[in-house]
Amino acid sequence: MSRLKFLKLENDARAIIFVLIIALLVLLGPHIMNYIFDAGLGSETSYYSRLGKNVLSGDLFDGLTDRVISPYGLPFVIALFGLVMPLKIASVFLGVILGLLSVYLFFIILRKFKVSLVLRIVSCVVLVLSPPFLYLFYGFNKYAFPIVLSLLAFYFFINERRNLFVLSFASVGLFSFGILFLNLFLFFIYTLLIKRKEFRFFLRVLLISLFAFLISYIPIFWKFGLPEIFILDGFFRNFISDLGGKFGLGIFGVLIGAAGLVFSWKDKKNYVLFYIGFFVLLLLAIRFSAVIFYFNFLLSFLIAIAFIFLIKRKWESKTIKNLMLIVMICGLLFSSLSYMNRIANIPNKEFVDGLDFLDGKGMVFSSYENGFWITSRENKVVMDEIFWHTKDVGERWRDSEKLFKGSNLENSLEIIDRYDIEYIFIDNKMKTEIWDNKKDGLLFLLDSGRFEKVFDNNVVEIWKVR
Repeated sequence: MSRLKFLKLENDARAIIFVLIIALLVLLGPHIMNYIFDAGLGSETSYYSRLGKNVLSGDLFDGLTDRVISPYGLPFVIALFGLVMPLKIASVFLGVILGLLSVYLFFIILRKFKVSLVLRIVSCVVLVLSPPFLYLFYGFNKYAFPIVLSLLAFYFFINERRNLFVLSFASVGLFSFGILFLNLFLFFIYTLLIKRKEFRFFLRVLLISLFAFLISYIPIFWKFGLPEIFILDGFFRNFISDLGGKFGLGIFGVLIGAAGLVFSWKDKKNYVLFYIGFFVLLLLAIRFSAVIFYFNFLLSFLIAIAFIFLIKRKWESKTIKNLMLIVMICGLLFSSLSYMNRIANIPNKEFVDGLDFLDGKGMVFSSYENGFWITSRENKVVMDEIFWHTKDVGERWRDSEKLFKGSNLENSLEIIDRYDIEYIFIDNKMKTEIWDNKKDGLLFLLDSGRFEKVFDNNVVEIWKVR
């Protein structure tokens, strides 16, 4: 503790204030960069802002995607904030508040497990520097509220506040069906492997959660039918952010966390529950991207263990010790700053110019990853990143793949007519990820005479269907 006396962090109150200040600075960092580069709101933030406007007007159907607004929890909350402040301000405010709340909950949960104050501080600082944390709380997205509610439910559970636990647990379903069922699965694993006496309580939670889920969404299912289950996530799809993952872990963090796992092994009797959770979440995170957010909390704790171990260890050379610590700190900061730059600078000016050209022109075909951006300009899209309650989502995915890769003009035009596609939006990222060369699939068909290039700035091409 003497190492922290110069910061006057001898007690929990000062420590949590210090950690929350660090978190606040980190959360505001991308917004400051956003302002400097004039990048605008993030794509998902823009999407949910638009849905918030729909809810304010009493419309629960999104005409640009032909999809009912479901789950409706996040658009409803945004609509409430939209009554008292501009949506751009609300996006920053919600993200920062939820981020600070998640850090505070992480801190007091670690305290409940009798983790030392120093280890709690380092764990929280590591957490706020991680790419998954930045993704969750930069603006708002579909995972932020359910993750914070899940943390809150876990806090109530370990403090035996069962009624509040059930309330928080069941509320997750208002924001994310996937996270709700993931929580039920993890709770089932806990009762199966750790505490079988809690199985009856698990059944109670299961029934209440499903009842709340059905009561909330029966009117939607009755009017629009059951949604088609469509999962696109693949193995390692978002696992490492430094390798292109949308919200994955930093590669330095993974390596340091692995060292922390080794260093903590000598006290394995005290970490049995932690290890079970760690390996269960690791296996799930490889296949299902959203699990990374849970796994990141445990990884942050392991990284902190590695730091504390290296600081306390006796070294023959202080120079080597300091160099190792500097490398570790710089590695974590590099992942954090590079990811911060990514989320603040997307999209670039040329991409935005292409979006502005499309403004309100009609049905646009592009990569589903561009869907949020395109609908932010009041254009319809064939697909975006939300698959729940998207009409014929599986067929739309298959038709999109056929259109991207197909070399038969007649078949491609049939798909274009099926969805009333008027414009095709292609950026440089699509060219490198979808096609092998300029004479492949749709790129080849665009020169057939049935399409007219109406926009090109060397980053974005827009073709109009004749």
